Amino acid sequence: MVSRLISNLILLRNALVLPCLVFIVLSGVLAFAKTPVNENGEIQSINDAFRTAKFWNGADGAMTIDLSSGKTLWLFGDTWVTDPKSAGTPQNRRMINNSVALQDGENWSFWFGGNASQPKSLFVPQEKETWFWPGCGIEYDGKLFLILKKIIKKANPNPMFQFDWTGEDLVTVKNPLESPNKWIYSDAPLSSYLHQVQFGLACMRDDKYIYSLCYYDKNPGYLKETLIARVELDELPRAKRKHWQFWCKGKTGNDGSWQQDFTKAENIIPNCGPEASLFFHKGFGCYVAVYQSPFSPTVIMRVSRQIEGPWSKECALYKIPEIKLADGERKALVYAAKAHVSFSKGNQIGFTYCANPGGLSDHAVNRDIYFPRARFVNVTQARINELLETAASAKPER
Repeated sequence: MVSRLISNLILLRNALVLPCLVFIVLSGVLAFAKTPVNENGEIQSINDAFRTAKFWNGADGAMTIDLSSGKTLWLFGDTWVTDPKSAGTPQNRRMINNSVALQDGENWSFWFGGNASQPKSLFVPQEKETWFWPGCGIEYDGKLFLILKKIIKKANPNPMFQFDWTGEDLVTVKNPLESPNKWIYSDAPLSSYLHQVQFGLACMRDDKYIYSLCYYDKNPGYLKETLIARVELDELPRAKRKHWQFWCKGKTGNDGSWQQDFTKAENIIPNCGPEASLFFHKGFGCYVAVYQSPFSPTVIMRVSRQIEGPWSKECALYKIPEIKLADGERKALVYAAKAHVSFSKGNQIGFTYCANPGGLSDHAVNRDIYFPRARFVNVTQARINELLETAASAKPER
């Protein structure tokens, strides 16, 4: 386990950059008037924040964690950083593998490593030629625990799929309430070397456990199964894969239990995507999972009375419209839909999805596409109750 100080970071709104020094101007964060949603269901203030940052110029991922400070932490994957000083040159935009933002109401600040002319990923794994993409995370006991996906380059004729997800690390930020330029973090392997279970599709916590939706590649070549795993919060800093328990279905369907043998675990959400959300919706009084199935434009919701299920039938929340590229013929890939507890209140589900134009040459001529998009959907309590009735009402044993 290696601890390191994230140094020489840059606050991505108004920072004065001098050689070898970065001066942080905390009063210069991005601020917007409160325009929660327009007539099309778009959350305009969030979408504007993504598109008007000074250096941060688009990303995917967009996973959130509500912090005890009242702020919301956003985790992003591959991120474009623009250097205004080199406008019109090939060095004008550079891609790094992860970045973050802090949202404090309508005020935003975006962060990455290095500086605008030489940007670096915020989180870097110990292995060479490997990078981190966001998975999910929680705050507990004054620390930030992140399950980050370890990625390596892989040959593929499709430029959007030239990667392989090889494992997960548990990254612990010791001082998450400080500015990211002061974060100190450590990382340790979470997954086993065989990587049979892929952690970090989505996660949440209660008073005793952290829960993670996981993939299980039970039958390679077929759709992966989605399991739910848990480990006690107090054990999390030391937890390896073998310490996690998985929800396993019983013989009758109502006598399930938590066990360490993932091969017996229940496939609770058969068509879940690799990025999702999982949380207790206070307005609805039940658990909610929101995701996109692989290669589907439809944002799906399921609900459950218990986190381990049984989960309801799927409910289509929103069909993402086609996003045409500049050539007028091809379409962007839309993916990574997930809901966010910080703006899923009352009878609303607030969610984001991402869009990707393709390879680097496509990004160069479609600079307005590679941004998360935030929306609201209203769901009636009657509809939630109908969905809950599609799942068994008996509470499984824990």
